[in-house]
Amino acid sequence: MNFDYEHQPGACHQPWLDLHEDRVYTREGAELTRTIRHGDEELLRFRGRPMIDRHDYRAGLIERELEAAGYMQAGLGVARFAAVAGRGGLLPPLPCGTYLVDEPMLEELRQARRGDHASNLGAFLALRLRARPA
Repeated sequence: MNFDYEHQPGACHQPWLDLHEDRVYTREGAELTRTIRHGDEELLRFRGRPMIDRHDYRAGLIERELEAAGYMQAGLGVARFAAVAGRGGLLPPLPCGTYLVDEPMLEELRQARRGDHASNLGAFLALRLRARPA
């Protein structure tokens, strides 16, 4: 069976809460939905640092959830997904659509010229969890 993975990073307006949603889909719809919340104490180490510094932290949380649910091989990082979508990111104006993650996109998000927001992590996380041969 083919699975598709979607990651929606975001930040709440409350200063003490950061969250993101992760979903695994089949042809029938969402099979797994997880919302991961991060409290202020958990994120203290990132205070004053660019959002991109949270990439490994968030990716690790997502990978552990997916391993526990059986969508990734523990310790190998090989996901069983036909496609991976990372939503969001403060990019220059673009026509609506779906874009492949490439180095110019990642560099634009890394520079955060249009703002430093959790949505800038979407492309990085999608690339990390991309469909890879088993």
